[in-house]
Amino acid sequence: MSDRFFLHQNQSGPHDVGEPMKSPADGWRIICGNVGELERAALVSEFWQKIDRNGGPSACWPWIGRSTHQAGYGSVNWEGRHTQAARVAYALDHGKTLAELPAHFVLRHLCPGGSDPSCCNPRHVELGTQLENMQDRMSEGRYARGDGHFSTKITDAQVRELRGIYWSTPQGGRPLLTELGEQYGIYWGTIHRLLHGKTRKDAGGPTKEPDKASATRTNHVCGESHRMVRVSDQRVKELREEYWGTPREQRPSTPALAKRFGTDSKSVWNWLHGKSRRGAGGPTGGFQPA
Repeated sequence: MSDRFFLHQNQSGPHDVGEPMKSPADGWRIICGNVGELERAALVSEFWQKIDRNGGPSACWPWIGRSTHQAGYGSVNWEGRHTQAARVAYALDHGKTLAELPAHFVLRHLCPGGSDPSCCNPRHVELGTQLENMQDRMSEGRYARGDGHFSTKITDAQVRELRGIYWSTPQGGRPLLTELGEQYGIYWGTIHRLLHGKTRKDAGGPTKEPDKASATRTNHVCGESHRMVRVSDQRVKELREEYWGTPREQRPSTPALAKRFGTDSKSVWNWLHGKSRRGAGGPTGGFQPA
């Protein structure tokens, strides 16, 4: 609102003006229509002035207002709430108020050159679920998980070690979840979710009781411990992360990957989809909700 008082040095109330116009003989008559509609139109005009639309209808329209979220999104107070500028732009373009947009839907940035959080072009955004939004981030390689997440307190290697020791120990000799929580410095409920694969699925390692058949085969080895294995667990994990983190149309073919890793395309396909080398870790089918 400060723009309205710029010429008045941000001082409200009446102001002296030079050479005022004389009042007409029959007095002033001001035709203004609905005051509420005029106020709304003024707010809408001020809002669009905070968006750079010089690139044209197909370009990104970056937010140039003062208030910006730390993630790069434009931020604005609108209709009594604090929200994303792009959400307001979407609502205005569709002739709706914020209250008329589904509250459980988020705004997905689908900019042609890759999502730009500051973009407010209604043609570049659409409503969607949080899962769809996270899938968008995953496909662009912008979703940090596991070791890459800023709030992670336990590494993927520690998660694999925890799972391996816990599930290979007979039930009567396993430590309490509270004891493991104290050992790793995290809540015991988090330990439970880690052990059962509810979170950190990509870290690898067993997430359930071993089946009786495999438990009796004490001479059975798998993964990089097997004498026939030529590709380490770490390389399998890196392959999965690279493949599923790449946009679908840019992913290499399995024959090309097979040539790169010195194996056959069927083995590569099995690795990528978790049909084999499950304990290596990494995603096995695109985004998997934590």
